Amino acid sequence: MANRSRMLNLDVEGMPELLAKIRSIAPKLERRELKKAVSAATQVVLKASRHLAPWGNGLAPGGRPRQHLRWSLDKKVKQYRKAAVGVTGPRYREAPHSHLVHDGTRPHKIFLPAGKAIRLKNATIYGPRYLQHPGSKANPFMMRAWQSSRAVCLNVMQGSLRKFFANLDKENANLYGGG
Repeated sequence: MANRSRMLNLDVEGMPELLAKIRSIAPKLERRELKKAVSAATQVVLKASRHLAPWGNGLAPGGRPRQHLRWSLDKKVKQYRKAAVGVTGPRYREAPHSHLVHDGTRPHKIFLPAGKAIRLKNATIYGPRYLQHPGSKANPFMMRAWQSSRAVCLNVMQGSLRKFFANLDKENANLYGGG
């Protein structure tokens, strides 16, 4: 199957008062707090995806044991001018096969190098020019992780921003003699 990226958006909707407040503070502080909130939300998705990722087994092309897919999952938060973007997924260097697990594969032929043997789990095969791979069923664990943790992500972001503004209001009240 084709390797394709999927981008899922979680716009902070239903929080107009928080968005208005966050835009009223200094831009540097706004970006920092928004990045913290998005980071906390992506941590929720990361935890869910590690829980749902398959353990897997087998050997890497070099013959060494393949690392489990769940331990290659990571998160990254990038800050732009007016937005913070959180990405959760596998690190390609550690799990280059992750898209094959997530999206599945169709039946296909695996062509062997001429005069070489191929080692499988229980046998070594000599001679044939190709093997027929039966394909593999898709296991969209990242999509399931996102769908199961979407509401929690929104709550975590709202909680993080509300906590920040509550602390900010206390500091302002103390600063200007109101508290």
